[in-house]
Amino acid sequence: MNIVTHNGPFHADDVLGCTLMALFCECSGEKHTFTRTRDQSIIQNADVVIDVGGIYDPANNRFDHHQNSFTEKRSNNVPYSSAGLIWKNYGFQIVRMFFGNDNIDFCNQICVDVDENIIQAIDALDSGYGNFYLADNVIHATFSGVISSFNPTWKEDITFDDAFFQAVNIARTLIMRELIRAEGKVCALQMANTAINDSHNGIVVVDKFIPIMENLIQNNMTFFIFPQEKDWLVQCVPLEGQAFSQRKPLPETWAGLRDADLAAVTGVQDAVFCHKGRFIAGARSKKGALDLAILALNG
Repeated sequence: MNIVTHNGPFHADDVLGCTLMALFCECSGEKHTFTRTRDQSIIQNADVVIDVGGIYDPANNRFDHHQNSFTEKRSNNVPYSSAGLIWKNYGFQIVRMFFGNDNIDFCNQICVDVDENIIQAIDALDSGYGNFYLADNVIHATFSGVISSFNPTWKEDITFDDAFFQAVNIARTLIMRELIRAEGKVCALQMANTAINDSHNGIVVVDKFIPIMENLIQNNMTFFIFPQEKDWLVQCVPLEGQAFSQRKPLPETWAGLRDADLAAVTGVQDAVFCHKGRFIAGARSKKGALDLAILALNG
């Protein structure tokens, strides 16, 4: 598959678009080459054209967004650039092949998460929306900015093409991590739903830590029990929008106690500690942590 994009200076949208298309080829076992040019005769004969050519026609693998006729936007009005167009048309297939999972809901969730977490920002910046500035003279280090920094300076003896391929290697590393991160998030959500369905009186127990606090908050859970190294922890679930609050704090009489002192107050013999902030406590066993949670719930 011959993938064509423009030559000269590059941006995150064409770099990531090419990277995604290359990943699609790799996942499907198809060989690919890159050509960087503005030669219309080469563009017309290419298998895939990204960010050049003046045509958006996904059925024929044309993914430009610079032409006046282009009006594609997301439902939140963030316009598409070439990276987003490739992801829109090939993201599902990339996810399906990358993870070897044909579940439609699984693939769709990852596609949405990756789009929201990184691709929309790239598209928006490339389309002239938003800016790099957090405050006066303070530049936000974006992925778009990182990729642009690979364009050669006037002092460097390196071609734009060579620099482009360096940027593609960086983009490949990022998108691989984004896929893995998103898959972890989607799987955590599935596990969260199971744990919440199995919960009793707002106490959620898992046998391996998973990042599900947001789901626990949304479902009005009270305590979260999970293992950490040799102990089992009881963490209070915060109130929505109040990270440093607790729906139900641990008892005041436990605050700051450790080991035998905490065991004497609670009757839980393997109790280890209770933070003075009363938002987390621990025991040596799963049963001990559950006993602490039940005591706190009823206290």
